[in-house]
Amino acid sequence: MNFIARFRGFTPLFFLPVLAAGTGGLWGCRKAPGADDPVARLADMLRAENVVKSPLAGLEAARLTPSLYPVESYPVVDAVENPWGLIRKHRAGNMKSRILFAPPASEFGFEVTLPRDPVLSFAVGIVRDMNSAAAMSAGDGNGGGVEFIVRLETDGRRKVVFQKHLALPPARESRTLNYSAERLDLPAGGRKVRLRFITAGTEGAFALWYSPVVHGRGGGGGRPNVVLVSLDTLRADHVGAYGYGRETTPNLDALAAESAVFQNVFAPSSWTLPSHVSMLTGLECQRHGVYYEDDRMDPAQPTLAALLKERGYTCGAVTGGAFVDPSYGFFMGFDGYSIGHGEFADPRLAAHAAEEAERWLEANADKPFFLFLHTYQIHYPYRSPEEYARMFAGPNPARLAWDFQDDHGGWPNVFRPLPEAERRNIVDLYDGEIRFTDEALTGPLIEKLRALGIYDRTLLIVTSDHGEEFFEHGGWVHTWSLYNASLKVPLVVKFPRGKFASRKVADAVRLTDIVPTVLDVLGIAPPEEAFDGRSLVPLLTGREKGDRSVRAEIAAEVGHNLGAWRSAAGSGRDLLILNGPFKPENLARFAFPPPAFPPLELYDLAADPGQKDNVKDDPAKTSAVRALAETAQSSALAGKSKAGRKLSPEMEARLRALGYIK
Repeated sequence: MNFIARFRGFTPLFFLPVLAAGTGGLWGCRKAPGADDPVARLADMLRAENVVKSPLAGLEAARLTPSLYPVESYPVVDAVENPWGLIRKHRAGNMKSRILFAPPASEFGFEVTLPRDPVLSFAVGIVRDMNSAAAMSAGDGNGGGVEFIVRLETDGRRKVVFQKHLALPPARESRTLNYSAERLDLPAGGRKVRLRFITAGTEGAFALWYSPVVHGRGGGGGRPNVVLVSLDTLRADHVGAYGYGRETTPNLDALAAESAVFQNVFAPSSWTLPSHVSMLTGLECQRHGVYYEDDRMDPAQPTLAALLKERGYTCGAVTGGAFVDPSYGFFMGFDGYSIGHGEFADPRLAAHAAEEAERWLEANADKPFFLFLHTYQIHYPYRSPEEYARMFAGPNPARLAWDFQDDHGGWPNVFRPLPEAERRNIVDLYDGEIRFTDEALTGPLIEKLRALGIYDRTLLIVTSDHGEEFFEHGGWVHTWSLYNASLKVPLVVKFPRGKFASRKVADAVRLTDIVPTVLDVLGIAPPEEAFDGRSLVPLLTGREKGDRSVRAEIAAEVGHNLGAWRSAAGSGRDLLILNGPFKPENLARFAFPPPAFPPLELYDLAADPGQKDNVKDDPAKTSAVRALAETAQSSALAGKSKAGRKLSPEMEARLRALGYIK
C-alpha cells in the first residue's frame, strides 16, 4: 500500500504486521522465548553501535530539542537504550506507533539470526510538518523525496533486498504523510546475517521506519493469542449471563456458554482511568497511585502488553482514547495504539471499533498476538442507532437519547431526582446501548476469530471497567460511589481449546486478577510480588476456594465531579465503605444536595445485594467491621489532592465530550 494521507482520521499504520515467540503455559511445555523461532524486533535492538550514521549522531543531549524530530513524536521509555532519541512513538491521526527516525542520510545495521521461513515486516514513511519544513529549508531544498533501502549482508556478499522511493508529501497546513507497508521474504533461515536500513535523498526530510521485525512465516507453534475486551460502563446485572431479564447480550451470553463466567467481579474504582490501569497492570489503586485525571502511570511498572512483548507477542490496541489515551502510560509495550474511532456523540462507536479490530486481526492472524479492544459505546451520552434506542423503551418513549451533561445538568445535578418513568426511560436507553454493542462489536469479533481459524487457540476475555448508577443510591452515572452498581462488572473468560467451558465461579474476584491469569495461561512466570491480583486458574482447577479480598477507591473532585473521597474493602460477603466529607464550598455548588452518606456503611451482599440496609451496628458484624475498616482506612485518599498539572487542550476536549469536565 502506498498513498498520501492527511493525518486526520489516519489509521493504516496500526495494521503493520509484526511477530515474535512465546511460551506454552497450561496448554504446552514452557520454553525460552524465541527458542524455536528467533525473532528480531529491530527498533528495540537499537544501540549506539547500530547507528552507522545519522544527522543526529554525536549531538549532545542539550542540542536534541523537539524541533529536530517529527511533531507529536516522543522518545520511547521502554527501550534498553535510545541513542539520540531515534526510537520514538509517533502519533499520526488517531494512531501512535513505534518508529525509527531516519532523516537522510541515515544508516542502521543489525546482526540477526534468521528464523525458519524468514519474513521482514516493516513500513516506510515520510512525514511533513512544521519541524520538517524548517529542517528541509536549512538543507538542500524540497528535493525529490527519500530512497529507502534494505541491504542483506551474509558470507561476505551484499544484496539489496528492498528499495523504494517515496516522494515528499504535499505541503499543507496540517501534517501529511507518504507511507508504504512492506513484507519481504528473506533467504532460508538458520544463519546469522546483517541487515542495513538506509535512507538517502532530500536533506532534512523526516523519514521513518515503522517497527521493522524479522520473524518466521506463520510462526508461533499454536501458542495462544490474547484478546482483552473492555466494554466501558457495563454493569454486570444488565448482562443476560448474569441473570438480567432483558435480552441485552445474546452474543456475550453465547460466548459465556463456552467460557468460564466469574459471577462476582469487583472493579478497583468507579471510573475509567484508575480501573483500566489496574486492569492492565494487576495493581490496586493504592499501589499504582493513579487517582486523578492528571496522574500518570509509573513507566517502570510493566503493563500486560510490555510483559507479552518481551515474550515476542505482537501487541495492538483499539480504544476510545480519552482516559485510556496512551499519554497516561498505556502505550508501554504496544506496537500500535489507536486512540479513538469516532466522536463520542457518534451512535456507532462500537461498530467502528469492531471494523478497526477486524482489520488488525486480518493483518496479524498468522502470529501470536495480544489485542486490547475498548469502546465507550455504553458510556453516556446514551445515543445508539434509533432501532436500539427504541428496542426496550416501548412504543412512544419520551427520549431517544440522554446526555448526563446536556439533558441532566451535569455534576451539580448528579443527585437530582427524576420521575420514575423518566428514570426507566434512561435505563431503557442504556440497555439499548448494550444490545447495540453486543451486535456491532461482540458478535462480529467472535465471528472474525472463527473465520480466521484462530478462535480455538485464543484466550478471549470480555469485561468492563465499572458500572453505572441509576439513582439506586440517590445519584446518577459513576465516578462518585462505590456501590455494587458501580463496582460489579462482568468477566467472561474463554480459554483456549474449550478449557473450563460452562464453568461458573461465585467466589469474589477482582479486575486485578486478569493480568496474572493471562500470564498463567501463557506459562509466563511473573516477577515476584509483581501484582496485587492472582491468577484465576486455581479457582477453576480446585486448587483454591473462597472469596478474594476486594478493595476499591475513588478520589474527591475527579474531573468536574464535586464528590468526596471514598474507600471500600470487602471479604466477598461483606462490603464496607468509608465516606469522606464533602467540602463545604462544593456542597454549595450542588443544585440538589447529596444524600446524607454516613461515614461508614456495611452491607451483607449475600442477604442484601442491592445494598439498602446498612448493618454496621449489627453486633454479629463487629469483627467484620473492624477488619474491613482497617483495610479501607489504609487508603491514602484522605490526604490526597489534585496534582494540578494541566491537561492538553485535545485531552480536555475529549474529556468534556465524555462529560467528565465542563
